[in-house]
Amino acid sequence: MLGALQNGTRVEADVAERGQAFNCPGCRQAVILKRGKIVTAHFAHKPPVSCILALGETPFHLLAKKVFQQSFSERGFAAYAEWEVLSVVGDRRADVLVQGLHPRYPVAFEIQHQSIDQSMIEHRTQAYMAANIPVIWLGLLKPEVLISVEK
Repeated sequence: MLGALQNGTRVEADVAERGQAFNCPGCRQAVILKRGKIVTAHFAHKPPVSCILALGETPFHLLAKKVFQQSFSERGFAAYAEWEVLSVVGDRRADVLVQGLHPRYPVAFEIQHQSIDQSMIEHRTQAYMAANIPVIWLGLLKPEVLISVEK
């Protein structure tokens, strides 16, 4: 995950300082800051992992969320990665939430890297709709698929 809590306040992994205590915004368990030259800065749960926020996060998905959020920010939009959206249908964490694209509502972007079934997409979309937040789904291809297409 790209953001964690430090003393109850959200902090982004790319600006967090090593050696500090961080907690998962979902389960509130301790998480570790991971940042290096190869991987996207992120927080990871200490094993064993049972938190729903830790499932399905590949390095490629983390990077895609960060690049997408930064791209909108660089264009002057307020953009937030892993933003919690509350609704009566069920809470969601938008991969990226962007304000200013729609005149009245923020727009949620779901960056889908793993395969999920249609009912899960419908359930998640209904949660956004219940919160009056339009959602755009983006499918990511694995890098090896892109390479094979280019040849």
